[in-house]
Amino acid sequence: MQRLLWMTMISATMMFGAVAQADLESDFNDAVGYISSLTDQESREPVAKAKGKVTQENQLNLYAWYKQAKDGDAQDSNAPSLKKDGKNYFKKLAMFNAWKGCKGKTKDFAMKEYIALKNSIEALIEANKS
Repeated sequence: MQRLLWMTMISATMMFGAVAQADLESDFNDAVGYISSLTDQESREPVAKAKGKVTQENQLNLYAWYKQAKDGDAQDSNAPSLKKDGKNYFKKLAMFNAWKGCKGKTKDFAMKEYIALKNSIEALIEANKS
């Protein structure tokens, strides 16, 4: 009987973990959708940045946490090169270095950081609507 109770507790814990993971991924995808909605799809420039509401630092951090959540640790093979990236080299280098700064962070941690940053940006935009 005690073993059955223990097995039931383990199963419930595993199910709760799976539900929590699904909720985190859903919240992450919602956050990605919100941030994407701030981008003018034609110019690919952040609309909120033009209004002074999303800093370049926030944009780099969003990129870094997104890449860490999706792709894991940055590899040197992903680093930009002056020859390959030309005039976009320094921009891509800044993006790569931001991502590399997340090294060792788990997917869950990166998703939570992305969501938290999205929430702070959303609050800033809402506060400045008036």
